[in-house]
Amino acid sequence: MDEYFIQLYTNPLGNNPDIYYRTLNHFKHALSPHVAAALDRQGSHNSKKQKVLSDQELINDLLHEINAFKQSAINSPFSSSSSSSSSSLSTTTTEISMSSSSSSSSSSSSFNTRSHLFTVVETAGGVLSPGPNKTLQADLYRPLRLPVLLVGDAKLGGISTTLSAYESLVIRGYTVVALVMIDQPNSHLMGNADYIKEQLLSRYSYGQYTHGHHHHSNSTTHGEGNAWQINNVPAIISFSSLPPQKSQLLHNWFQDNEKSFTDLLQHIQRAVHREHCDAAEMVVEGQRSIWWPFTQHGNINPMSGGGGGDDNSNNTDATGAKRVGNDVTFIESSFNDYYRTITMSNPTSTSDSSSSTTTSSNSSSNSMKVTAKGIMDLFDGCGSWWTQSIGHGSSLMALAIASATGRYGHVMFPKNVHPPAVILAR
Repeated sequence: MDEYFIQLYTNPLGNNPDIYYRTLNHFKHALSPHVAAALDRQGSHNSKKQKVLSDQELINDLLHEINAFKQSAINSPFSSSSSSSSSSLSTTTTEISMSSSSSSSSSSSSFNTRSHLFTVVETAGGVLSPGPNKTLQADLYRPLRLPVLLVGDAKLGGISTTLSAYESLVIRGYTVVALVMIDQPNSHLMGNADYIKEQLLSRYSYGQYTHGHHHHSNSTTHGEGNAWQINNVPAIISFSSLPPQKSQLLHNWFQDNEKSFTDLLQHIQRAVHREHCDAAEMVVEGQRSIWWPFTQHGNINPMSGGGGGDDNSNNTDATGAKRVGNDVTFIESSFNDYYRTITMSNPTSTSDSSSSTTTSSNSSSNSMKVTAKGIMDLFDGCGSWWTQSIGHGSSLMALAIASATGRYGHVMFPKNVHPPAVILAR
């Protein structure tokens, strides 16, 4: 149904080549995906051949569709880009994900700053709704770690629903870039949006560091991106109430909320750009400020000039030999056996305006310029027994640690007994 809904309001005549929509998986019954998939299999005349897509197959199909759509946009005569395709979500595309905390649909999307490509991938249900194989959707799509646009609930009881969905995403390592609230009758009396904003600022804003000597040289968010933060508090954007009659068309509603949609899109663009600028700044600042154990710091090739420091006359090791390439990797996140890294390069070597460039300097070193170019997944071939036994980004481990932290925090062990210790010892 949703692809027809999109066509009705965006491309009713079907003659706009800039808008494309497709349903990847169809179910006959309007039920939860794991139930609908099972019923479709039972109703098949050849149930042995009618199998449910595995989680990996579903992710692979999604990646294939996103990359095919991106490539078609790049090859379009209206595109400003001539970039080649990529085997991952891309080196030129930044992903945005959208999820719902209520029973309405959740979606994910991708924004390409180079060709202005914006892709919405609609899933079924809320953050913890099951997928076709009963995997919670927050876990199912975790390998992609798409930044999230969370659709909150403005109805009575919606505060708990929305904050619970938010915590479920954060504990799994997602970044929630924005939270959308669609007004309900008497929303101003319930005050869901105001209370949720208050809680987000007081409870979920942590790991912030304000730095005054950095700036984004080509950022559209100059003045906003002056603080690094581990968990950025999402912006809350409100939309007016939907028409009271479910059969009523929504053309007027979309027109009335045009400014809110524009604000939302611009916020997503700024958030993605700011994240890349922050990554580029941290690569430079990290090499100045971090001490790494088991590392000969004198042999590290600095990220001066971005792509390996070839423009640095001091780019030699302790023996005087010239160093090639950059030794420092920026890890954006990790999952299972892979690190998700953001690749950097020299901004002076390309005219690509879609990249995020930063300039940093201090009194003890020359100015350094770094550009965040794209995303690359790297196999963790050097992980220790602390990480490789279960892999990175395990939601089960995250929940277990959160439970232990919430119940105990840290307690001294000598002459003390508590259930986790006794059970482990037994």
